Amino acid sequence: MKTWKRHLHHTTEVSEASQANEAFRNSKASSSQKDNNLTYVLRVFNLSLLGAFLIKYGERALDAPFEDSPLVPALVCILIPTALNMSTWAALSASEQVQDAN
Repeated sequence: MKTWKRHLHHTTEVSEASQANEAFRNSKASSSQKDNNLTYVLRVFNLSLLGAFLIKYGERALDAPFEDSPLVPALVCILIPTALNMSTWAALSASEQVQDAN
């Protein structure tokens, strides 16, 4: 009879400890998720500020609008982002095809 009670007591302690451990992991995961969300929002905000600054004051560094033939700078401003976007989508498409093949 003592052994059964001791086993029951031990099982209850283990169960309570595992519940406390699970609660700690859940609270840690939610705080980690909040940190990730905050980090993401701050990163997007900082990139937006940088983009706005470059758009507003970048033309002064490039002198592109003041050239005799603005066609070349205009094409560069259009073609470089387009090429980067195309390469990103091509890489994503290739990785999806590899995953589908597996």
